Amino acid sequence: MNPWTVLLIWGDRKPIERRLILLFTAFPVVFGLFVGELVLFLQGFTSQSTTEFAIFQSIRFILFTIFLVGFFLARKKIKNQ
Repeated sequence: MNPWTVLLIWGDRKPIERRLILLFTAFPVVFGLFVGELVLFLQGFTSQSTTEFAIFQSIRFILFTIFLVGFFLARKKIKNQ
């Protein structure tokens, strides 16, 4: 996770130009964690309660949404320039 954190900080320096980092974070990372945890939970391989699972999945969904909204807003700003 440390290299990914550095990548996000690097992208933060010029967010409009490096907006693709948001997609690379949203899909393989956040969405992958979302699906992976869902599969583990449904198969009973996790010690999380239903409430904990719902909270963590909600947070991941919010992060996923923030990354996608950020990407599309940056894309829209580029088109308007």
